[in-house]
Amino acid sequence: CHVKAVGFILPQGAAAKVALLHVACGTCQKGLEQLCSDPDVLNCFSRCGPSVALGTYHHKEEIQLHQAGQIMKMKVKFNRMPLVSAPLLAESGRHFSVEIDGDDHQFEDPTQFAAGLADVKQFAAAATPNLETSQQSAAASQATPSAAAWLGG
Repeated sequence: CHVKAVGFILPQGAAAKVALLHVACGTCQKGLEQLCSDPDVLNCFSRCGPSVALGTYHHKEEIQLHQAGQIMKMKVKFNRMPLVSAPLLAESGRHFSVEIDGDDHQFEDPTQFAAGLADVKQFAAAATPNLETSQQSAAASQATPSAAAWLGG
């Protein structure tokens, strides 16, 4: 079955987690929603993106997470998905990176990304006051769909 990883981070920083789920699985999505509402699991964490398609795995196959010289093994148990990792280190409350089965992945808090995008738009508008209003509107409408797509995915 195809498996993906979804990142979660504490807004205060220092800790993150990765959840493993089946790709396009309504049952996994509902299970993840329950885990996100549980204060002992993911309730205090913010979802990060982008999600990462990890590939095809077999039942009871191990996925290895490497970070800061530590190795964490997660056994893919289809009947118990979604699975949530033990806490990982976060560089800040905005992002964290982890190596999953040999590939590096960066997860970022989308609210921080959106705030940064808004700052960039505001700076660009202030730095270019001579642009026509229609040019500013066109630039904003071109930037918005890509940000919306990133935030929704």
